[in-house]
Amino acid sequence: MYRVKIVDIKELEKMMKSYYESLIAPMDDYWEGSVLAKCKYYLLLGENSGENNIEDDVVIGFFAIGEDSGLYQFYLEEEYLYNSEDIFKFVVDEMKISKACVATYDTRFLVLCMDYIKDMKVSCYLYTECKKVDPEKPIENINIRLATLDDLEEIINFSFYSLDGVNEIWLKDYLTKWINKKGIYLFIDGTNIIGTGELRINYRYKNTAYLGIIVSKNHRGIGMGKYITSYLRKTADEKNLTAVLAADVNNTSSNKMIKNSGFYCYHRIMEVTFKK
Repeated sequence: MYRVKIVDIKELEKMMKSYYESLIAPMDDYWEGSVLAKCKYYLLLGENSGENNIEDDVVIGFFAIGEDSGLYQFYLEEEYLYNSEDIFKFVVDEMKISKACVATYDTRFLVLCMDYIKDMKVSCYLYTECKKVDPEKPIENINIRLATLDDLEEIINFSFYSLDGVNEIWLKDYLTKWINKKGIYLFIDGTNIIGTGELRINYRYKNTAYLGIIVSKNHRGIGMGKYITSYLRKTADEKNLTAVLAADVNNTSSNKMIKNSGFYCYHRIMEVTFKK
């Protein structure tokens, strides 16, 4: 018999380390920092020798439920993997789960979801580098430099306009964090920011560079995104980092640009609808 107990994610630090080690590729950092951060986390408990006191139960794993009531993470300690199908079924039935979001790099979670699939579709493409591309400058005199906190308000305004109204409070915190980590590059024409490039290093994956690209609406369609992506990739190579990035499945132009910049889709985040 199994039980669940809601917990703060900070209580899962040791198991979370083992969870990340079980993945066959680095987790997308936006997925970790923005999507999973909003989930509710639960301990999976197994009764210890028939005792009825939850404090005596044995911790066997954890799972995460998203804001849409979908299952977003599922992890079992190694010694309980032999019974993973039964434990997964318990969670699905106990929490009345009808859908899941699962990445193809999370193979243990993925294969369990496959037993319940009614429908499955791609939500996000995850890319890594495969071929060096050296595009020409789309504009002759582009000045490239690291952003500083003195640039913060200008970058917020640029990003807010270019991304059609992203949450400004979240944006300010996000940009402040990565400016302080020297992870944001500005691409400037004259005195105007026409693009930004992010090169983010996650503490879990110190050999991986997560890239992010924003291009001014007035400078799209001229190869600016490809130029920024290639610059970031070259910078990552110089730091002996493997460049990766992600794009929503519906963002046709971004996916095309990323492929043309020498990247290929090596993993996907899937939306799975469970059969009843």
